[in-house]
Amino acid sequence: MADYPHRRGGAASLRYAVHQENSGRATGYALHRHGSVPDGLGGSGGVAEAVELAALSRQAYAVLWRFLAGIDLVTWIDYEGAVDEPLPHLLVGARAVRGTPVDRLWVRPVDAGRALAGRTHRLPLDLVLDVRDDFCPWNTGRHGCGPKGTPRAANPRPPRPICAWARRNSARPSWAAPR
Repeated sequence: MADYPHRRGGAASLRYAVHQENSGRATGYALHRHGSVPDGLGGSGGVAEAVELAALSRQAYAVLWRFLAGIDLVTWIDYEGAVDEPLPHLLVGARAVRGTPVDRLWVRPVDAGRALAGRTHRLPLDLVLDVRDDFCPWNTGRHGCGPKGTPRAANPRPPRPICAWARRNSARPSWAAPR
């Protein structure tokens, strides 16, 4: 995920919050950034933009939202979630959440290998995804691409869940190529 300063609209770089169980297993994460918006009185108010939030359990989901709601000097959280997002049901006043329906197009690759091989990127890194697809079982397996869309058949290192990657790299201001 690229985090270019000229696309942030004056907001800070992305930050990562990871929820872990007592055992240390990561069960959720949130990508967020801080910014400010005019408050109508000539000043500005703090806003947190929740770019992405994913959780494996209700508890992790609730804890991550509590974290975002507790960020100092933030009066507003901007988040583009699903229509059936459970967030309003976690709040004392469900009317505190204001939603505006937005149309988005989600595409299901029928041939994951060809779709990834056709992608190009500018960074000198190999991208490998372990895909589990019960609907299109022929997509199940390891697929990827290298620089300029060169096909990639195998990953020399064992795959890491994105939560583990985010936890390991949480001090970095943006996503960078592995060293």
